Amino acid sequence: MREQDGSKADSRLAFAIICLGSFLAPLLVHSSTLGIPSMSKDLDMDARAISWFPLALVVGNAVAQFPAGKLGDMFGHNRVFVLGLLIAAAASLMGGIAINGTMVTAARFMQGVGNAAIFATAMALISNIYSAELRGAMTGIYVAIGYLGVTGGPLFGGLLIEPFGWRSVFLIPVIFFIIAAIAGYHRLPSKKPHAADVGRFDFAGTLLYSLAIAIIASSMLRIKDYGSSLALLLGLVILGVFVVHQRRKLHPLIDFGLLLESRAFGFACLILVFLQGAIYAVPFVVTLYLQYIQALSPQTTGFVLMLQAVSTAVIALFSGRLIGRVSSIKVIGTGIGVGLAGFLLIIFANSDYAFFLIPLGLVAIGICAGLVETPTINFMMGCVAGHQRGSASAAVNSARMFGSLIGISAISVLLSLTIGDAMITPAVYDALGMAVRDYFLIASIMILLCGASLFLARRSA
Repeated sequence: MREQDGSKADSRLAFAIICLGSFLAPLLVHSSTLGIPSMSKDLDMDARAISWFPLALVVGNAVAQFPAGKLGDMFGHNRVFVLGLLIAAAASLMGGIAINGTMVTAARFMQGVGNAAIFATAMALISNIYSAELRGAMTGIYVAIGYLGVTGGPLFGGLLIEPFGWRSVFLIPVIFFIIAAIAGYHRLPSKKPHAADVGRFDFAGTLLYSLAIAIIASSMLRIKDYGSSLALLLGLVILGVFVVHQRRKLHPLIDFGLLLESRAFGFACLILVFLQGAIYAVPFVVTLYLQYIQALSPQTTGFVLMLQAVSTAVIALFSGRLIGRVSSIKVIGTGIGVGLAGFLLIIFANSDYAFFLIPLGLVAIGICAGLVETPTINFMMGCVAGHQRGSASAAVNSARMFGSLIGISAISVLLSLTIGDAMITPAVYDALGMAVRDYFLIASIMILLCGASLFLARRSA
């Protein structure tokens, strides 16, 4: 077992830089989520504007995933990774100095773009550094450290927001993103791409894809309006045109051939889609419930949310080492079962038992993510050739982002149907509680769909 390129020390340093970027990105995402109640009060943000806070991040991420992966294949994964860190730094600064909800939303969109560049190229960089024998274990470490960022986010946010205000969780990470970018520029391995393998950048495809995602996401926030229904239909039509366009390209922005060449790869993508659809919006939804309805402080809410992230980080670390010793199907299936139990616990948690059942449910959901994600990603990266790793890495993360978009859209639609443009005050707490319960019911259905996708992947392998 050995590193593919360079010395052992160089490989470890490069891996550390990749993990640092992948730690900082979710740290900012989840720390800033805790500041939503105080942020909405300072900036006069209603329920629909609050919905845009997580949605803009996901839209930015989804829009940039495939372009970032393609640009990494064309110009070097190291360069796109560093660019992502710089964009994230700029977005963090913009969020910290925001004077209204629109500026915060724009910052979150930029943050999503930066995160896309980071995560779309991280797995490709790891695959270029380590041999196939080491890749599974290093993927597990990478995922675990990423979830440590998720873990640290609630703690970081909870400790800073109460004494220093919500702006502090945006401003402090700026310097660390810049340090990581400087280190990455000098130390990440540069692997010269093969022009014949990657082709030219597809500007038309990028425009179609971005437009479709933006229109679909925007329509979710006004789902009751007739115009939004037409917008949703238009977005789906444009998305269909994008798929047709990509199938006709010699070097497509998204390589649908990866899905067609291996049905198992395609069904594995669906596992990630439904998994992220179920779990991504959980911190946002739980934050609303605990701080508004249960009247908990940001610090206490942060400690509760940590339970999910800690469980995922610990389990992800060990699940990477289980690959090759225990059947991936069994590991993933176990995770799905535990996740379903966690969502059911939260669904049946009423106000009297919420403080006990919600933490237990979050632990189970965290275990589910740790058991399912790592073996699924490792399997998918092993299905492609070397020159397709950037596209496959982008496919992995785009599957996650499509799922995230589904999850965030679900709670956004529910808030739109129950609260609309109203400010979140005690007068709408009953409606908010109903939206929270309905979201976890939808999440349970998506976990069941994970199980169905696993069954189909097993039959196709």
